Amino acid sequence: MGTVPVVFLEMVIGQFSERGPVEVWNLCPAFKGRKTLWVKSSIPSWFVYYFYASFSNPLPWAHCGNEWNTPSCISQHADVNTTTGLNMTEEVTIYTMANHTADINGTVAGMTAAEEFWRFQVLQITDGLETIGTIRLPLLICLAFTCSLIFLCVFRGIKVTGKLVYVTVAIPCILVTIFLIRGCLLPGSADGIYFYIVPNFEILSRPQVWIEGCNFALYSLGLGMGSIVTLSSHSKFRNNCFRDSIIVCIGDMLVTLLIGFAFFAIIGHVAYQRGVTVEAFESSGFNLAFIVFPQVLNYLPLPQLWSALTFLTLITLELDTLGGMYVLTLVDWFAYFPSNVLFSTLECIVVGWCYGTDRLQRDIKSMWGKAIPRIMMIAIKCVCPMLLVVGD
Repeated sequence: MGTVPVVFLEMVIGQFSERGPVEVWNLCPAFKGRKTLWVKSSIPSWFVYYFYASFSNPLPWAHCGNEWNTPSCISQHADVNTTTGLNMTEEVTIYTMANHTADINGTVAGMTAAEEFWRFQVLQITDGLETIGTIRLPLLICLAFTCSLIFLCVFRGIKVTGKLVYVTVAIPCILVTIFLIRGCLLPGSADGIYFYIVPNFEILSRPQVWIEGCNFALYSLGLGMGSIVTLSSHSKFRNNCFRDSIIVCIGDMLVTLLIGFAFFAIIGHVAYQRGVTVEAFESSGFNLAFIVFPQVLNYLPLPQLWSALTFLTLITLELDTLGGMYVLTLVDWFAYFPSNVLFSTLECIVVGWCYGTDRLQRDIKSMWGKAIPRIMMIAIKCVCPMLLVVGD
């Protein structure tokens, strides 16, 4: 809820000025031109790749009979005939590899079929940042397709994306609920949920955890990117955006909690498959979505249908929020997050100190006839800039 003042700030300046993220800064001429727009095209291009792969039968991440799989691959199904095809109807015990030894990097040798598909087929990931690797032609085609979609959405304007929101808000919540229910029925899911809800104060004492939390909050709400300002500029002048900011933040928090339960239920199962504890399951960041989502899809009836629907939804969801893994992570940590923190901090300073909270209160009164609580202005002027700087 600490993000409410910043969300409200972006909403109110966009609604009052009825301008986008460039012209809105006419309120303080010295900061004219300040604009942020980050489009992580790599992420939706991966979703496009998975969407294409969803039409395979069986799904390529459901078994270990592929050319990219390693001998230690863990599958939920038996690979009955790897020369003429796979018989996926006979399910066998999947927990025969309970004890795995650690390799020289300290990671577990055995990976699930979904993990190996992600790392060794989609990314064809190298040993580290020092080895960038070659351009993946399939991903390049998916990236070109993604950029074309982004162009069409921007070209057609907010009328298209505004209608798209009705679908991209409702369907993900339905899908995550289904994943949660199915995930809770899998062995090991209770351990994952327990790990999620029980606080580990030793981990919470690490600054990196709070930095990642701040990064997620900024990205989840679209703060500092100009998207909230743009959307709010289309709101009615008399709209109560203070109420909207609270609703948006509460909604984002509840959906995040729901996703967390679903994710960790499935992560608990993946850790169980690999024969390790949830805490020892080494995967984070962008990797999780491409390990967790495909994993649970294998357990649903008509997995191809659910897979295509899931990744189509994720594609549209990513377009609404508007290369390789190592480079993307590098940019995310050292360019995307710091710049977002900087721009969000500048917003609070410019409006709170340069434009002035008294003038902002008069603008708010002119829109819906009453001022907002004084504590909100104090938060915009002092508390939020301090927390953002500390979080960085």
